[in-house]
Amino acid sequence: MHRGENSAHPFSLFAPARDRREWRLTATTAQAFRLGIAVSAVYVLLALGAAGEPRFPPLTGRVVDAANVLTPEDRRGLENELKALEERSTDQLVVYTTPSLQGYPIEDIGYRLGRTWAIGQKGKDNGVILIIAPNERRVRIEVGRGLEPELTDVMTKLIIENAILPAFRRNDFSGGIKAGVHDIRDVLLGDAAAVKERAAPLALRAAA
Repeated sequence: MHRGENSAHPFSLFAPARDRREWRLTATTAQAFRLGIAVSAVYVLLALGAAGEPRFPPLTGRVVDAANVLTPEDRRGLENELKALEERSTDQLVVYTTPSLQGYPIEDIGYRLGRTWAIGQKGKDNGVILIIAPNERRVRIEVGRGLEPELTDVMTKLIIENAILPAFRRNDFSGGIKAGVHDIRDVLLGDAAAVKERAAPLALRAAA
């Protein structure tokens, strides 16, 4: 697993643009905001130093729904789909939802979680983790180095923006996760063209 860029950009926010007014700064408040950020950063660093490493739940299956956003039926369906993917390709895909990023950037959580859970086969590094933090409105696809040629940062960004986030913005976490898993599976099975084709209408509407 590596610290890629696939979800380090603002597209990882679940809320649509019209709901992002709280993120905008006026000229009169920008200086005070920057000062507040500088002071807050000191406290965050101190807190992280005291807290130590982030804590992760045990890897109990191909779906670890710690944020409890999936129904039992959803989990069973995803488990079966991910098992079938591994049997067909040997690639291992895990879905992880978390109630908190524990004060860490999601990139750090993804990197540390990949090392902790050791997703992927030894010598192949062919694991993928779809990470969702609904309370903090963040999503990431953490990719093992062995799968980087297929699941590039460009491709994972396409999946997040066009398959996952539209459903999340409707508070449909199950639908977004299923759509993301579907697209990741298609890429890993050699059908990236289908993923791009599904994304094209959304991209056209966004540009209109």
